[in-house]
Formats: sequence, C-alpha cells, structure tokens
Amino acid sequence: MHKDTGVSGGGMDTLITILARGGSKGVPNKALRLVNGKPLIQWTVEQALRCDCTVVISSDSEDIMAHFLGMKPKGAFLVWRPKELAQDDTPKLDAIRHAVNWTEGFTDKQYHTIIDLDICNPLRTADDIQKALQLFKDKKAQTVVSVTPARRSPYFNMVEMDETGAVWLFNTGYKVTRRQDIDPAFDLNCSIYVYDRDWLVNPNNISPLQADCYAYVMQPWQFCDIDNEVDFKVCEFLMKEYMHV
Repeated sequence: MHKDTGVSGGGMDTLITILARGGSKGVPNKALRLVNGKPLIQWTVEQALRCDCTVVISSDSEDIMAHFLGMKPKGAFLVWRPKELAQDDTPKLDAIRHAVNWTEGFTDKQYHTIIDLDICNPLRTADDIQKALQLFKDKKAQTVVSVTPARRSPYFNMVEMDETGAVWLFNTGYKVTRRQDIDPAFDLNCSIYVYDRDWLVNPNNISPLQADCYAYVMQPWQFCDIDNEVDFKVCEFLMKEYMHV
C-alpha cells in the first residue's frame, strides 16, 4: 500500500501553484472530469493542502473557479488567469509567474521556493511533494523535476520516422543489441516541479531543464500523464491499485 500520511516541513516560504486551463483540447473540460469519484484537479489540490505550504489555484475557467469557490478549500487562494496567459501556445512558466506575482502581492511576502503540481498526473502523494522539496534543498538546486523510469528507451526501442515511413533510432551512435545493456533513461512524468524563485521569475528562463536541475525519481506506476480517454482509464486503475482510493 502506498499511503499518503500527510507531511510538514515545506514552510510558509514555499508556494505551491496549481494551474488549470479551461480550454483543454485533448479532453474537453479535463480539470473537472471525474476520476475515481472526484474532479481531476481536486486530487492535486487535496495533495497540496496536506503540505505545510501556501497554495494558489490559477485558472481562466468560470466553472473551475466556481467549483472551488463552492468548496472554499481552506489554505488555498484562487487567482483569475488572464486570457492572454491561457492560450494554446502560452508557455506554462509565464502562467506560473503570474500566479506567483499575484500571490506575493496579495500576501505581501516573497516566497523562496515554488512547487508547481500538474493536475494531469495525480499519481503522487504529499510525501512525494515533500521528498522532491527536500532533494531541492539538499542539492541547492535551481530546479527539480519528477521522473519515472522510462518505459521505452531512445537508445533501444524508440525511433524517428520520415515522410516515407523509414525509421531509425534517435541516437544512431549508441549501439546495443540487448535491452539489458542500455543506460537507464527516464520519463518526465509531468507531476512535480520545484523552482528557485529567483530563477523562475527571470523571463529569460524557458525550461526547468536548462537550469541546475535534478530529478526526483518516482515509482514506475506513477508515470501516467492524462492527455486522452485511454489515459483516464489507466490513471483510474493505477490509483485504485496502488493508492487504494
């Protein structure tokens, strides 16, 4: 059993951001789609509230805002995201910066560390969040990203394809004949991101991977990033099987 016991130690100098855009294309109204009896976004919000951190929910959706206004989640702020920061091509870091700036202005304080939790992968616990934060502190990192062991390797069984249908390995210089001989690879599982505030607020920074970045390795079953109907079914199964919801 993977039990979520709740944690403390994040501190009020840590801000958790949760972003939910209303215009989801892969699955319409994804944030409020029920997963094992709760709206998808609610799993992430409840996990965040189990941590000793300030929490802000950012959305451009009246339905999402109304859902949380009705719940009145204690310990979480709601911020309306401007339409220009909720487009298909809006960089997520820009939307996170807006949420951080709004919260700092509202609370009249500056947060040292920002944790962004992606609602599309609720296969995490409050303990995972705390461990990722502790790794960030131990490494004195600029960023931390969560990963899972890769289910496919670019060195062995992932290929590129051209318009004719011809394929080749991503890294043609890496020659192995057995899966057991390949170097470990990891998937970004779109669950937990930890940022140093000063790094994050710099508009020249566009990806956590361009920083002094470390990986928090999660369990293989925590890989699922919901982007389509199949992912919903897989995520529901994994939550029941491993989180016992």
